[in-house]
Amino acid sequence: MSSYRQVLSYQRLRESTTWRLLGAQHAPVILGLLESHLHGSDSRLPASLFLERVERDLQALRDTGVELPQSSRGYVSDWLASGYLERFLPADSNEEEYRLSSAAIQAIQIIRGMASPRSTTTESRLSLVAQQLRQLADETDPDTERRRRHLLDQRERLDAQLEALEAGELEPMAPERALERAREILDLASELTSDFGQVAQAFDSLHRELREQLLEEEKARGEVLEALFDGVDVIAESEAGRSFEAFWQLLTDPVANADLEDALEQLLAREFVEILDPAARRFLMYLPQALLKRGGEVHEVQQRFARSLKHFVQSGEFREQRRLLARLREAQRQALKLSRNLPPLTRLGQDLTLTSAEIASPSQWRLYDPLQHRVGGQMDEGEAAELSLESIGHLVRQAEIDFTTLTRQLRDLLAQYPRLTLAEVLDHYPPDQGLGSIIGLLVLAHRHATPIRGEREAVSWAGSDGLTRRGHLPLMIFERENCDELFD
Repeated sequence: MSSYRQVLSYQRLRESTTWRLLGAQHAPVILGLLESHLHGSDSRLPASLFLERVERDLQALRDTGVELPQSSRGYVSDWLASGYLERFLPADSNEEEYRLSSAAIQAIQIIRGMASPRSTTTESRLSLVAQQLRQLADETDPDTERRRRHLLDQRERLDAQLEALEAGELEPMAPERALERAREILDLASELTSDFGQVAQAFDSLHRELREQLLEEEKARGEVLEALFDGVDVIAESEAGRSFEAFWQLLTDPVANADLEDALEQLLAREFVEILDPAARRFLMYLPQALLKRGGEVHEVQQRFARSLKHFVQSGEFREQRRLLARLREAQRQALKLSRNLPPLTRLGQDLTLTSAEIASPSQWRLYDPLQHRVGGQMDEGEAAELSLESIGHLVRQAEIDFTTLTRQLRDLLAQYPRLTLAEVLDHYPPDQGLGSIIGLLVLAHRHATPIRGEREAVSWAGSDGLTRRGHLPLMIFERENCDELFD
């Protein structure tokens, strides 16, 4: 490639999201925050939790003198618009979540490589390349006899190792070489777990392209429609889909998983592993779970896009969107024709009514924080109240119904009158506890009075505020001969 073409190629790359992130004004802050919160075990976080953590770290950086004028919400909005973050709403959830874009993951990997450069070409990397080249050459060799000779050579080497092992002559790998190879494996596994974001983005791009083909190109539209109506999963049958499906089958194979976990268990028991830092040991320990988790997320994305595309076609929704797209293009053509005869600022005499609804993302909602409305100052101590038997009795009468007084009043009235109704009791003894006295009389009436079915009577009484209350109560009659318990 000529230098001119190379320069043009790099100029196009400079417009990529990865390059823009590396060259951003606050690139160290952005990369540090994104890596610490979304590049580890928490590859996706709810919006509220992510904003809270970013705001906490921003404040800590401001305390050290770093100038960061915006809030966490402002910075996260900028990162979304720049393509460093992706925002999505999981199924069966009422809160959006954030995750790194593939460009941000790539930028973090570049910075990690710069922060921890390899001092020299290691023997383990060379042996890994040589092994993979030898395996590729053998598995693609069409010469049967040559492949047979290679397999026989491998068997001879294995037999020689077995004989040496039985004779006690086979020494384990030196700790220095073992540590070197372990670090190479860690780098490779870290890149593998980070690749899942790029695979998910590839499915997203493929999903968008297929929808565009259904609306745009006649030839491509016919091919996609025919495949979908024939029951073909076009997402899974794509190049990215087939590649990921092969990986997913290997990842979910019980035998392969058991071998991987057994190998990790034995490896973590070796002495040289203690030299690795705790984060590396923890990464090795949970590597199978991390791979399954990231792979499961990508598999879920693939299945969701496939279902969405099939529903888009089978429901006929794509026809409606094609019709809408055709009308929009026709309107654009007509507007282009009119623009040749009408100046841009010409009044058309037509008013458009805009919607009054406020459209906002749920992640922009602010939760109510009681601490923001807390009244400052201290509570003053009040003066001690003077208590007496009369004041205590008054408090008790306000809190509880005075059944003792109500019973005594009924006894006094029944000693004078053979029959009484509730209204007559209230006429003689106004309720000094207001509604409490009314309720107390009803309780006593249910115990001792005779109800008249379907009959009601009007009552009225004056409250402590001087206002008259009125109501209707069930007609219940107290009779002297039936109220012996009141006189006990």
